[in-house]
Amino acid sequence: MSRIIHSRLALFTLFYLVAFLAVSLVQRNTEFFFYTIVLIVMLFVVVVVSPRVRLEKWIMVFVSLFLLLHLSSGQIYIGTTRLYDMYLISDFRVDNLVHLLGGFLSTFLAYNLLEPFIQYRVRNNPLTFSLIVVLLALGMGSINEILEFIGVIFFDAADGVGGYVNNAKDQVFNLFGTILAAVVIYVDRRFDADG
Repeated sequence: MSRIIHSRLALFTLFYLVAFLAVSLVQRNTEFFFYTIVLIVMLFVVVVVSPRVRLEKWIMVFVSLFLLLHLSSGQIYIGTTRLYDMYLISDFRVDNLVHLLGGFLSTFLAYNLLEPFIQYRVRNNPLTFSLIVVLLALGMGSINEILEFIGVIFFDAADGVGGYVNNAKDQVFNLFGTILAAVVIYVDRRFDADG
């Protein structure tokens, strides 16, 4: 059953990645063409590696939905405004929400990957363990920012990506997401320990 879920999820993810690859070609959006190729390579790696890693199913589902949100936000326009640039509340844009969710999911991914391998002493020290998964998740967010920087250098994506302030805001919202996830993990583990 688990293999069927993984296969269907991988096919669903591959389907929308190929669809957005086509959209980026039609729009001549080299930035998102590059991102989509990177995501297809990552999907291949996850499909190859996941049977050995045992990622939680819900994490894989939400990562797929997150990638769909990311690609949609960068390539779908409402009127003349790209979804990423739309404001939800005051100064809080869709871009900020995507980074908040990305930090949140990266922390759960880091936790899921590390938890079986962490020594008992660290695992039972919530502050140390939270710091480790938060820093690992922030590293994942930094890799994303490096990919955006590559897009700026090679694909003239500065208009879509934004400048230094945007990069710094992305990192801050990644941090908010990681802290929120660390709190959820801590509370969940406390209930597990009490129960």
